Amino acid sequence: MSAAPRLAVVVSGQPDGWRAALQHALRPEFLAAPLVLPAGSPLAPPECGVPGCPRVGDTTPWGRVDARLCGAHHQQWVKDGRPAGKDWLAVQRPPTVLRPIERCAAVACARSVQDAGLCGAHKAQWLQAGRPALARFAASARAVASGDQRCRVLDCGFPCVARSRVGLCDTHLKRFGAWRGRRADLVGADLSIERYLEDLRLRTGTLLARLLLPDAPLLALELRFVLQCRHDEGGGFIHPFRWRETVTRLNELGVQSLLQGGDWQAGRDRGRTPSWMFYVNHARRTLLAFQGRCGLDDPWARDFWYTPGLPIEDPVGRVRNLDWQPVRPTWLRELCKRWARHRLRGGISVGYVNAARLAVLRLIAFCERAGWPLDDPSCLTRECFDAFLDGVRCLAVSAKHKHAIAYGVKHLFEDSHDLGWIRLPCPRVYLRGELPQQYEWLPRALSAQVIGQLNAPGALELLTVTERAAMLVLIDGGLRAIDTARLKIDAVISGSDGAPYLRYFNHKRSREALVPISDRAAHAITAQRAWVRESYPQDCEWLFPRVKSNSLGKRPRGYTFVYETLRRWAEVLDLRDEHGEPVRPSPHAFRHSYATGMVNNDVDLFSVQSLLDHDSPDMTLRYARLNMQTLRRKWEEAQQRINVRGEIVPLEVDGELSDAAWAKEQIARAKQTLPNGWCGLPLQQTCPHPNACLTCPSFLTDQTFLPAHREQLARTEQLIEHGKQNGNQRLIEINETTRVNLVAIIERAEQLERQHREEENDDAA
Repeated sequence: MSAAPRLAVVVSGQPDGWRAALQHALRPEFLAAPLVLPAGSPLAPPECGVPGCPRVGDTTPWGRVDARLCGAHHQQWVKDGRPAGKDWLAVQRPPTVLRPIERCAAVACARSVQDAGLCGAHKAQWLQAGRPALARFAASARAVASGDQRCRVLDCGFPCVARSRVGLCDTHLKRFGAWRGRRADLVGADLSIERYLEDLRLRTGTLLARLLLPDAPLLALELRFVLQCRHDEGGGFIHPFRWRETVTRLNELGVQSLLQGGDWQAGRDRGRTPSWMFYVNHARRTLLAFQGRCGLDDPWARDFWYTPGLPIEDPVGRVRNLDWQPVRPTWLRELCKRWARHRLRGGISVGYVNAARLAVLRLIAFCERAGWPLDDPSCLTRECFDAFLDGVRCLAVSAKHKHAIAYGVKHLFEDSHDLGWIRLPCPRVYLRGELPQQYEWLPRALSAQVIGQLNAPGALELLTVTERAAMLVLIDGGLRAIDTARLKIDAVISGSDGAPYLRYFNHKRSREALVPISDRAAHAITAQRAWVRESYPQDCEWLFPRVKSNSLGKRPRGYTFVYETLRRWAEVLDLRDEHGEPVRPSPHAFRHSYATGMVNNDVDLFSVQSLLDHDSPDMTLRYARLNMQTLRRKWEEAQQRINVRGEIVPLEVDGELSDAAWAKEQIARAKQTLPNGWCGLPLQQTCPHPNACLTCPSFLTDQTFLPAHREQLARTEQLIEHGKQNGNQRLIEINETTRVNLVAIIERAEQLERQHREEENDDAA
């Protein structure tokens, strides 16, 4: 996390070292009292995109509305069917309480409107006169008295109501009454005029540059530093109502420092976190990271780890917190933390460490239920681990989850034993083959029906520039979701042949990789790069910078952006499979489709492994297995084995010998291939018809050998014609059988070839 340019290295034992470190790191503009934000500060909230609406634009609508909206107008936008363009924004009006104030319609009246276009006094005269025509009444209305002072609302300009105790004009006096009526049912609500004026100033932005700070001096100093860090990072605006609520609650609870525990934190993990805790949690993470850099605290010594604040290489993934407090007893907790620190420093993912943590928690729960003591490492006997493994096998979870639980326990305790941190009675927790079996699943590629809907004309136009680039990277590049979200802005490079290539960082293997992409994906990335340059004038390094809390463009989007975009796109397209069922594909399904398509198009496995950037060929072989099954199914459906009589010879696909028959067929094609087919005899059997394949009942062929058959038919007919000219009847008899068989084979092969061509045309359509 970013910090102030000046960092203080403070000795842990120095008195009040934390306060000194904060004061040394704060710049003068953030030490001012009161705290006023600098001009053009990224902490200032944007206004709503509706003209004349001064509310905070805290919502970004998904669609073709290039503006932020306040909560009220966002609800109206959803209610109107999420329209696109600027026409909808132009016809919207600000809320009633925030609309411009008008002057009373009565001649020479300087007061503001209360109702029916008249001030309060003239409205009473109009009602007393029997509600005449408003224009005629306004032209002849008597003058009324007004207050000597102006309205207390800043920038109002109208005189206050005569004899008004709150000092408001007619319009604001009516709005003040409505405001009190809305808050009347709130227990302990402050209904004073001062609170109303404060709410109004915050709502209209006139007090936006001045931030409220808590009463405790150290707590105020901490929040000043957090605001400075957020300002330097471009971490997003401060919502005035939420910030004020946060400071008010901290004052009510008597909090002196955010780094000191207390009863005020007891309920933050129970149920849904209250909105006022948002800034508190953010501030605590910032302060803990800064405290670790100052040398006042060891981030590894805590029992609750915030992973972005740990000194490890750019943690990515969905796991942001590692809570070691439930791990009991203390020696086991410290052992787990030591192992996690060792593994995280070695480059292992946070998700893997969290899986081991959850596995240990299951082991602890099992020992508590079974009454098994965990006083020291000697209690972790082979009997204990065997009983735990039996319990894992009985869990109502998937086989993969069972394997992860057992392997997490095995990895943690065996590593700790090998490193000398503990001494187990049995050095190997589980032996090879004892872990729950993992099932090998085939890749889940998307069907041609689904891919066709995604590539249909107009489908990509439903997406914004950013979303279109991300989806095309998935479809045409086969990247993972997290690698897509973290692409650099210079990701597209050109090869020596002028073709575009995508350079990305494979987070799973911690290395850069290249993959060729289509021209349409390259054009979409170029358009997205132009949008980034326009939206972030500073040097933004990310192709997909984070939209919220990232005014300087220093942080990329999370991988959830890819998931949410794909989910919304599928809903808008009403994506359905070949059976008419709704489809909600995951981003990784495109990677499966990308790899399966290459394998089915006869791309060799080494090239597929290189394009997918697999570290070993084992994963790539899964796609090869899928390809063999696909070829077998298509071949069984087409029945493309032809004998010498032109008959289709089916392969036995049912029963226990089906796999063996298919394997024998593959070997025969490879080992017993002839110039115009292959032999259907068993591999160990000698041939009783040497050099007479076209008259042999064991000879098999298909349409791939059609050119060879045509050529041989032409030669055979020449031999028959030569025999007729010379009167060689024996030559004619020998070749006539071959000619008849060749004609039958060619007719059947041409029929299969036509069927195959029609199927390809149907698939292409």
